Amino acid sequence: MKVFWLVQTAADLPEDDDWLAAEERARLQSMSVAKRREDWRLGRWTAKRAVTAAWSEFVGEPEPPDDASVVIRPAPDGAPEAYVQGERAPLTVSISHSAHNGLSAVAARPVALGCDIEEIAERSDRFVEDYFTERERTIVGGVAGDERALAATLIWSAKESALKALREGLRLDTRAVEVSLTGGLARSSVNSGLTGEEWSPLLVRHGARNFRGLWRTHGRFVLTVVAEREPEIIRCRHEGGLPL
Repeated sequence: MKVFWLVQTAADLPEDDDWLAAEERARLQSMSVAKRREDWRLGRWTAKRAVTAAWSEFVGEPEPPDDASVVIRPAPDGAPEAYVQGERAPLTVSISHSAHNGLSAVAARPVALGCDIEEIAERSDRFVEDYFTERERTIVGGVAGDERALAATLIWSAKESALKALREGLRLDTRAVEVSLTGGLARSSVNSGLTGEEWSPLLVRHGARNFRGLWRTHGRFVLTVVAEREPEIIRCRHEGGLPL
């Protein structure tokens, strides 16, 4: 199963809002908190770029839609859904942002899909105790220093991705999903090509459901993508390139 991914930064954002549809501009204007506005705008930009970049692969039309005709609407459960010229696109979209970086993953609908980007940082013992399962706490407790920060960030990111794939988000107890680092904790290369060779595998369990996932480092960030089918990760190519 192909999954296209794209990272964009705040520096990639246009100065104007012409790329937003009227309903999106109205929603943006309703937000009073500056950080929320900035994060939302970056997430929408990244998702639209990912949708248009992956369009010909998944939809079969050679010409992708322009950004303003792509609308990312929240479903009743809050999950993002892509519409093009008023019609639901045959795509599943996931969005994440962290420290002025946005990530979006796109696959053919229907599929349970989630992605997450997290800045690698220390997580307190209290955080790990409160939000991780016993097995996950053992993984974090087995490493120290920078590796501990990586392990805790990676597990948290994989949980976020799985909760998005479940269309629950943080409404669900984070300990209801359990992450296994099936490929170990070795950092994946950030410059080793455009497909799955640069990613490492992981597994997230939620009851009887298993989500197959992949992760990699991206500068000072961790990226995770999970789906109910084995994902084949492909980087979107877009005008302007991608930050490394």
